[in-house]
Amino acid sequence: MTIAGKEAFSKINVMVSGKSITLDANNLTAGVYVLELTNSKGNKLMDKFVKE
Repeated sequence: MTIAGKEAFSKINVMVSGKSITLDANNLTAGVYVLELTNSKGNKLMDKFVKE
């Protein structure tokens, strides 16, 4: 999601390897994004990242 609240990317059923998740952000324009992850139990994790 962009910092303005617009969904920029969505992925369902992401496979996790260990403690890492790799997302391809090549198609995103430069800016600030909010990453929201939800596990199968409904627990959410949110973090920001900047693409330059």
